[in-house]
Amino acid sequence: MSIQALEESIERHFAAGQAAVGDPQAMEAFLALRGAAGHDDEGFGNVDWSKTQAYALGLNGLYLNIAGREKYGIVKRGPEADAIANKLREEMLRFIDPENSEQVVETLPSSGAELGPDMIVGYARGYRGSWQTALGAVPESVLEDNTDAWIGDHCINAAEVPGVLLSNRTIRADHPTLKDLTVTILGLFGAGPGKGMDGRSVF
Repeated sequence: MSIQALEESIERHFAAGQAAVGDPQAMEAFLALRGAAGHDDEGFGNVDWSKTQAYALGLNGLYLNIAGREKYGIVKRGPEADAIANKLREEMLRFIDPENSEQVVETLPSSGAELGPDMIVGYARGYRGSWQTALGAVPESVLEDNTDAWIGDHCINAAEVPGVLLSNRTIRADHPTLKDLTVTILGLFGAGPGKGMDGRSVF
């Protein structure tokens, strides 16, 4: 798919900040607001952190409001966090666009990151997170039509946007991934993988 075709295919954007995807009661269980959605609330200005279990930030990151990590965290690590993550994943994956009966989110894997998003939203083709969500706001509508050009976001389901690796050396690794690129570059400079890196050289 060409870049232009990909841009034109993003028809709808999704208010992932409304973490329970449109069900008002379920939404309140994850993301609690002090007022109605849709106000000028960038930077989480409208969020009631004392009742919030999860929130969205960036184009496709979902975070649990973890106690001890987040300033006003309330979710305990372990079984409680796992149960909330599983429920959130279930709600997100079953959300259907009411206008065309299409699934909006195809994948929602755990990231395994300590300080990054807890889950990464893999949008279906034609969808992506809203600009408001990326800035910590909660738009009034869960889904709305895209009227802007979005270029190179790469935030849909990873299986829909395979990468391209160009090299003047023979690539010997089968199915290289992004984590292999860092290890490969370090190797070119004579350095081994850093602590916690589990990639491999592609050469």
